Amino acid sequence: MEGIPKFLMVQDVMEILSISKAKAYSIIRNLNEELTAQGYETLAGRVPTKYFAEKFYCGEELLTPLVKPVSKSERRKKSGKTHCTAGHQVAAK
Repeated sequence: MEGIPKFLMVQDVMEILSISKAKAYSIIRNLNEELTAQGYETLAGRVPTKYFAEKFYCGEELLTPLVKPVSKSERRKKSGKTHCTAGHQVAAK
């Protein structure tokens, strides 16, 4: 699983499935509810890559070209959000 992040975020799910942000959040929420019912702790807005791959019939190796590790600052730039000094998110100009 080298090179593949342990968790997929909404942007990753959007790209992999070619869906809207709202639908990606809905899918992540449903998968996390399933994991919670099985006794696992979950993180809002993130889903384990391995579980996603199992549920959507795609091996982790198929995700490699689509999902590349990205730093937090790069994700913020991609989403158009930045952090101000007070710790609140604000839209980038």
